[in-house]
Amino acid sequence: MFGPLVNGMIAPCAFWPVAPREPAVRIGNAVPVLMLQARRDNNVPYPGAVALHRKLAGSRLVTVDIRSHGVFGRGLEGKRPVPCADRAVAAYLSGGPLPHRDSTCPAPRDSR
Repeated sequence: MFGPLVNGMIAPCAFWPVAPREPAVRIGNAVPVLMLQARRDNNVPYPGAVALHRKLAGSRLVTVDIRSHGVFGRGLEGKRPVPCADRAVAAYLSGGPLPHRDSTCPAPRDSR
């Protein structure tokens, strides 16, 4: 839900030539996670999302083949919505279970 807050941000700290001050965070989750990912997101490359999905036990990944940073709630930004993704989020946030399996939503006709 934080994507729109940093939508245009470029994070140069990821490329600073210094060693990390802390060890890498170990990923573990007790709560099922619903992930949404645009396949052609310039800010968050798809292979990284897939790698995180593999680390999060029991997670489900909903993919949309668009060039965008953000999949959920696109209609609120004046872009073509992705109804399949919006339905998955609404169901999950209203107490429903995760989808039974990973899925790929059809891209909107105009994927601005």
